[in-house]
Amino acid sequence: MSIKNSLRLSLILLASLPLIFMTILTYIISYNKYVKLAENSASDLARTYGTGFDAQLNVQIAEIESLSHGLVIQNLLLENYNGPSLGVDSSFYTPVCELLTQSSAYMNNTVSFYLYDVQGYLVASSDQQAKGDWSEYMDSSVSSITQTTIMKSSNINKNNNSIELITPVYVKNTIVGLLRANITSDYFGAFIPKTGDAFILTQTGDYLFSATGLSSDTSLESEAFELFSSESESESGFLTNGAGTINDIYGYYIIKDLGWIYLIRQDGSNYREVTEALPITLIVTLVLMLLLAFLVSRILVNKYTYPIFHLKGVMTEAASGNLDVISDINTNNEFGELSDNFNTMMGMISSNYKELEESKIALENSEKEIKKNYDEIEQLAYHDVLTGLYNRAAFIKYSNEILNNSGATLSHHAVFFLDLDNFKNVNDTLGHDYGDLLLQQVSQKLASYTDEQDIFARTGGDEFLILKTDYESIQQLKDFATKLVDIAGYPFDLDGETAHISISIGISLFPNNGLSISELVKNADIAMYSAKTTGKNNYRFFNSYMEDDFNRRNDLADILATVIPKKEVFLQYQPQASITDGHITGYEALMRIDSEVAGYISPSEFIPIAEDSGAIIELGEWALYEACRFNQDLIERGYGPLKVSVNVSTTQLRDHHLYDIIESIPTVTGMELTNLEIEITESVLMNSLEHNLKLINEIKSLGVSIALDDFGTGYSSFNYLTQIPIDTLKIDKSFIDGICNNEKDKCIADSIINLAHKMDISVVAEGVEDVEQLRILQSQFCDTLQGYLFSKPLASSQFVDLLEKEKGLK
Repeated sequence: MSIKNSLRLSLILLASLPLIFMTILTYIISYNKYVKLAENSASDLARTYGTGFDAQLNVQIAEIESLSHGLVIQNLLLENYNGPSLGVDSSFYTPVCELLTQSSAYMNNTVSFYLYDVQGYLVASSDQQAKGDWSEYMDSSVSSITQTTIMKSSNINKNNNSIELITPVYVKNTIVGLLRANITSDYFGAFIPKTGDAFILTQTGDYLFSATGLSSDTSLESEAFELFSSESESESGFLTNGAGTINDIYGYYIIKDLGWIYLIRQDGSNYREVTEALPITLIVTLVLMLLLAFLVSRILVNKYTYPIFHLKGVMTEAASGNLDVISDINTNNEFGELSDNFNTMMGMISSNYKELEESKIALENSEKEIKKNYDEIEQLAYHDVLTGLYNRAAFIKYSNEILNNSGATLSHHAVFFLDLDNFKNVNDTLGHDYGDLLLQQVSQKLASYTDEQDIFARTGGDEFLILKTDYESIQQLKDFATKLVDIAGYPFDLDGETAHISISIGISLFPNNGLSISELVKNADIAMYSAKTTGKNNYRFFNSYMEDDFNRRNDLADILATVIPKKEVFLQYQPQASITDGHITGYEALMRIDSEVAGYISPSEFIPIAEDSGAIIELGEWALYEACRFNQDLIERGYGPLKVSVNVSTTQLRDHHLYDIIESIPTVTGMELTNLEIEITESVLMNSLEHNLKLINEIKSLGVSIALDDFGTGYSSFNYLTQIPIDTLKIDKSFIDGICNNEKDKCIADSIINLAHKMDISVVAEGVEDVEQLRILQSQFCDTLQGYLFSKPLASSQFVDLLEKEKGLK
């Protein structure tokens, strides 16, 4: 065999044998890897969904137990316990129904509540169609239920798509009734999918939320029930029907405190498609590579034999420093031309060596300058000028490199979205120079907690992003977030000025909450916003419900922008009466919104959104003018000099335009400012106290009265009462609720009243709802009451009717 053919055959064999071996090995490894991935994915899916289901169930247990401790529920049941049932005539019946209905509505009506007295009669329910007493469903008596119990709904209403939570209602260690919550699968959302892929098994062999069983294969069902007797310490894993295929894998999670097993079927379609396509792909690749090897071998043998080795030799000699080397290839083809060109090139190199050396030095110097300029440009392009941290562009760039690397799908990363709460107050009160100094100190403190492999950036204003790479557990993330939030526990010294801040953090997980950095940042932002709306200075992990809340808030923000021109905003008025003779001395104006799109919107929901969006400025101005016009109309109609109270928010206090609005009220409405009272809560007041005190004193100088609302729920410091020019102090409802049965609340209310009177401050008790509370407040010489005992908030016409009725009684 000739050298040419021998070389060709050798090249083909050397190329083909490893390719065949690697193809087979790749298929085996890849297939086993995807099966293992499917098993791990099923286990992780079951753990995640099982934990979520357990958490939601515990939330509902806490909810029903909290309801069972409510005073109105206990009073209604105690009324039935001590005598004949008053039914709908009971003063507690309507509040109880409203409480149960609101609690059910808060759960999107996926949970229905039923209240039974100790004889088992149905007393109240969130379900208007509810019928049937306890004895119609159960043989056991009400008093036999001594603790919160979970049972199948089929035991009561034959509904296989829900479960029952039953908890006793105790009054002084005596069961006076029980509260039942019917929880449908819709309450658990994605954790109980409508596709029937998730099941919950109990030790008694029952299925919750399904009557169909796991599958037609009873061996898988038997394997699931054997987990109850298994000694394994693992709380999660996977089951198969024995075939071991990707299509037949179920993940399980053991809910130990309930003795339940949560199972969910792993969707193996993606893995199956990959494993089915893998052999074809590998075979096609192998054939193409063999063809390529054959063609390359022919080209190499035909064209690259002697000429290439000869050129290699002379080039090696030239590289070693012999610039006089000459190639003696003398052919009329490309190798001949290459040989001639090589000889010409070596001649030029030899004659211009010194010039090339000088050029080399110049190029090296130029390269250093270019690199220096590049580094400076990169610093400006990817770093924040104020803090020296990465900017948003750098965060996106480097985070994408981490998420898009070959092992990203097997790693777990987390994005932290940090925002300084009320940072604008620092800029507004101390100035932007101090705000910049605060950002620098906060950045240094945050950086001290991040690891070297984490990506930490300031993305604008008072917002920061952290990519926590390769975390080991959720607890590790919680500990890290706690450290970041705890920064707010210490004041910052800004060149002699002291600043207190708090931090709200949202956390999204890769790959659970997104596969791209933009999606992860968006979801972390939503979680951060949720942290702000639940009290600030804390952290929240993203879930799908937050996105719904975020969209709801955006929708409401759009609605708030048009409620005034659409006349969807109105005021209700709650009277304030003398606690001695019941004479109406004034009233509080309360803003309400009834939207054509969203229906009635609770103030607790739209007020925070209005403050965040800035709509509170326009709404607050409208409320002031509207309340004063109404009050002036009452005065002109002869109902006496009444004082109207209007609430003012943090956002309004930051805007000095509030002073101009109040100053213009006599001109716009005709009402004297002595008939206006501005209500400010403790928390609003203490936010930028120095600035707020200055503005309040200016408003006070106009003749306006100042009321401190919700006293006792905020900072509750008697010391600052000496600094604030208030005329009225309003005791928060939470103290009034407890004065009948809590001696401490009673003493606190008495102390507040006595101290206020000594400081010549009038006291209003909010939330007075029963006669016993009134008697105690009378004995403590409280001045004014406001609450449902006297009147609920009324429409303008109803309030006029009430004044007319009082006028007729005089």
